[in-house]
Amino acid sequence: PTEKAVSMIPRVQQILADIEGLVTPERYEPARDTKPAVIAIPTPALLQDMKALQAKIRAASPHLKLEIRRLAPRNRINDMLTHDEADMAISVAGFAYPATLNHCVYDTDRFAVFYDPAHRGPVRNAQEYAAARHGSVNFGGSVKSEVEKALARLALEREVSLVAPTASMLGDLIEGTDVIATMPRGLARNAYKGLAHCPPPIDLPEIAYHLVWHRRYEHSARHIWLRDLVMSSRSGA
Repeated sequence: PTEKAVSMIPRVQQILADIEGLVTPERYEPARDTKPAVIAIPTPALLQDMKALQAKIRAASPHLKLEIRRLAPRNRINDMLTHDEADMAISVAGFAYPATLNHCVYDTDRFAVFYDPAHRGPVRNAQEYAAARHGSVNFGGSVKSEVEKALARLALEREVSLVAPTASMLGDLIEGTDVIATMPRGLARNAYKGLAHCPPPIDLPEIAYHLVWHRRYEHSARHIWLRDLVMSSRSGA
């Protein structure tokens, strides 16, 4: 294809998505729905929300199955939603979505430093934090983490001595060690409840989550019902 044709692809995709989204939805009856509702999430920090969602779905639509999938790496969100691998996804903000996807603010969280209190205490300052042995999750990207950027601003570096493929596995692996992990505070409610945690001694931004869906379902009665249910299941809702 020519350079001009390639440059038109995003615009054409947006036009097609707009046309698909203009279809007038039929009446939707949740109690009769048997199609699985598939939600992709990036972290087990949101599992409490998914449990609340499951309870709401069961009450409104007893035959509708809730399926939770892992969103990793984050840049897979477009493929997942375009090819209907998920009805919607909850994503960490900071990703530039294509024109074919819509989103709204879902919720926020803060970072916490998790550790096994039987093997170490809380970190007290930036120097102690940088000198500690760190664990991290391989999210499949090459972008610097917020921790690395914050330490760089202080002319500090950290030593990552443990890398896990998932946040849950990282929590299991740091138990019984002096390794620390800087992760969403929401993990303390489930996957990391056996660990202690303290605030980071460095300046880290708030974690913002977006609810993301394909524009073709913007006016779908089923999708609107499901989006409203997801939003009402948030821990802070």
